[in-house]
Amino acid sequence: MDEISTVLFRLAEGWPKKLHHRLLFLPLAAFPLANGTVVLISGDVFSTYDLKSNTPIAIGDKEKAFPNLPDGLVSGIPVISGRFDAYNLFDKQTVYEYSLKTMKILLAQPLKNFLLCK
Repeated sequence: MDEISTVLFRLAEGWPKKLHHRLLFLPLAAFPLANGTVVLISGDVFSTYDLKSNTPIAIGDKEKAFPNLPDGLVSGIPVISGRFDAYNLFDKQTVYEYSLKTMKILLAQPLKNFLLCK
């Protein structure tokens, strides 16, 4: 029988932060960019956001800036750590590989396959 251990998680000091008052929407998805900012998304709106200064940099139309993102997007990470030209984007059940160069989904697979769950 496998032994189950408990792990205590603690928030990083200074987190969570209250988002800047100029950000007029509640983010439902996020993914990092190469310059250290993150993209925050809600519906058809996006903002690039500087976490260090806790301020929005740009706000705009998600479909114009990042066309073809999957519906229901929750989060994303670079496919290759440290490279920001392709992302694994997650919704509740699927992982999509998205190219920032072509602005298209290259691959979609069930989350359980991506995580190698049986």
